Amino acid sequence: MRFYRSHRQPISGTHRLAVELVFGILSGVLQVAGYLYYANKARKRELEPNSTSWIMWGYGTSLLLVIELDSGATAAMLILPTACALSSIAVGFICWQHNTLRWPKETWERTSLYTDLMLTAMYAGTWVLLGTSLLSDTQKEAADIAILVLVNLSTFVTFIPMLINTWREPRNENPWPWTVWTAAYLALGLTTVSSPEWKWYLLMYPVECMLLHAAVAWISRRHVLADAQRIEVQQPMKRVIAGPSRINGRGVFAGEDINAGERIRHVEGTIISHINTSKEESLSNPDWIGIGHNRWIDPAGTFKFLNHSCGPNVGAVTIAADTMVIIAMKDIEKGDELTLDYSTTECDPHWEMACTCGSVRCRKIVRSIFTLPIEQYEGYLPYVPKYFQAVYERENANKRIDGSVTPPLCEERKAGASTPRSSG
Repeated sequence: MRFYRSHRQPISGTHRLAVELVFGILSGVLQVAGYLYYANKARKRELEPNSTSWIMWGYGTSLLLVIELDSGATAAMLILPTACALSSIAVGFICWQHNTLRWPKETWERTSLYTDLMLTAMYAGTWVLLGTSLLSDTQKEAADIAILVLVNLSTFVTFIPMLINTWREPRNENPWPWTVWTAAYLALGLTTVSSPEWKWYLLMYPVECMLLHAAVAWISRRHVLADAQRIEVQQPMKRVIAGPSRINGRGVFAGEDINAGERIRHVEGTIISHINTSKEESLSNPDWIGIGHNRWIDPAGTFKFLNHSCGPNVGAVTIAADTMVIIAMKDIEKGDELTLDYSTTECDPHWEMACTCGSVRCRKIVRSIFTLPIEQYEGYLPYVPKYFQAVYERENANKRIDGSVTPPLCEERKAGASTPRSSG
């Protein structure tokens, strides 16, 4: 994301000047295009930017833009660093709007931030020293190289949180803007070599950035490749209809007889990456169904009305990346209401919902999956999403002697109350 151009002598030769200008403009245009796409995805919560990396890119690229202006860079060469600085701040603002802008909580994130602050202070101090009369011409050239080395070290450090986070959760990022940014830094490298005064060490920055952006693109692309290998879900499967429910409002009903174990339909809708940060926010999305770590489906159509029951007749499974299928857990006759135990797709430790579903197994208060009695949980298997199976097994393995539960897998989603959906 960062850019540093060492002080150069005036370019000679109209042709080389034109080539440098074309590649410079191309790198800036690609950079802007990638940011517009990325910001749109972030605004729609279709990806989850790593706020630590974006914080570092925000202050770092802004400082480097000032250094570039001071060095007398041309307007064409300033397009890319200007795009980086303004867009990094814009993405940080989006994180703040979505309440995901936070102080680094993991050791490796804090270490990256502190290291980058130190490196930034070092090259900023060297730049200030360049503006004094304390250095000879030879020392100034050495200081230029020192700044370049420090900037490249800083750039690598800022990418560490992004790379680790994307490796853990590839769906938090989208490969396409990172691919575009890779091309932008390739163009920047061509801009550099187009100058008659270029030196080999000036390629350090564009080559490093090209490789780092390509790495994020490759890592985040893993989920796209997984989607291409997904199990095909034939549509339509079973006929379902929406209608008045005795449980709550409207519900989903079988339009035909369905045998136990049969797939009914896969849940269609918008995939959302989201972290609830307040009771009000968690109450504002009553229809979302959890499919993984901070990932949800906002159902479209009939399944918006799928009600809860403590004695459900359907379960939900994820058969591929972001693909959830509703499956009959028992024989269902035409006209029966389909019901799901909401606990099987919820892991917020603070979430609870009053229940009057009328089932003989009614728990009265419905909470997250790790609070299910073991016999009830095992009775639902295998019709529980894999992620929530892992949560249940992890949480129950960590029960304290006093019976309370520590929820490490879900700690990022702590809120006053969670999504009530259609209460039973």
